[in-house]
Amino acid sequence: MVLLSCSWAEPSAFSAGDLTVDEPYGLSENEKLLLKNIDTVKHLNRDKNLLTSEVDTLNNRIDGVQSVVDGLSANHQKSMVLIKKILISVDELENQSITQKRAIDGLEQNNSALKGVLVELKTLQEKNFLALETVVKRIDAEYISKNTFQALQKEITQLRAMIVAEFEKLNSAKISPQTTPAELFKNGNKLFKEKKYDEAISAFESAIREHYKPATSHFYLGEAYFAKGVYDQAIANYKESYNRYKKGSYNPLLFLHMAISLHKTGAVDKAQKFVEILEAQYPKSSEFTQAQKYFSKK
Repeated sequence: MVLLSCSWAEPSAFSAGDLTVDEPYGLSENEKLLLKNIDTVKHLNRDKNLLTSEVDTLNNRIDGVQSVVDGLSANHQKSMVLIKKILISVDELENQSITQKRAIDGLEQNNSALKGVLVELKTLQEKNFLALETVVKRIDAEYISKNTFQALQKEITQLRAMIVAEFEKLNSAKISPQTTPAELFKNGNKLFKEKKYDEAISAFESAIREHYKPATSHFYLGEAYFAKGVYDQAIANYKESYNRYKKGSYNPLLFLHMAISLHKTGAVDKAQKFVEILEAQYPKSSEFTQAQKYFSKK
């Protein structure tokens, strides 16, 4: 029978009291106390390392909070600067409002003065006409025939009517610095519907000067001239309208009235081209039907 040696089965006697091994044995009381203190130190070191890690984490969080606080502070400063700018803008707007109100007051005073001048002018014109009629009657009695006098008197009556009409137009015109381009355009449409074509023309021309809906304003300006029978002006404004915007909803009417205006001015071939455009682009429109009826009679 052979006995096997197992040296790893139990500790060697030479390692008794060795504190460097994992499980020392054969320790004296002092050695056991020392071993216990070593374990305590190891635990303390581990706790210290944990605390150090937690402190580092807290420091990182504090740095993050400080960054947020710094950001909020910077945003607060920007907000204060923006608020100051807004307050300055408000003050400037208030000053502009005061200046504009003074200008409006001045214009209203000028408007009143202008009306007064017009009244005086009308009175003076009436006196001049009466004096002129007296002179004409005397000349007629002494130098000209009755027929000549009557013709001259008719011309004077027509001239008076024209001047009175112009005076009334001036007097009824509203000189208002508060009239916006949109209001000018709207007023032009209203006057056009009321068949006050001269006043409508003035309103649309004012809207065009203010660059308000130039294509549409030129179209309605052309319509007003068309209604008055001033076909060359109608053609010019229709062309301007179409050149500025080629997709207007009013194009069928524009082409119809352009064709009629050209025909009225003797440009028959050009008029026919617009009829052909109507037929090609708007064959089912009432404007094409009207064009067919109009040109079939010519």
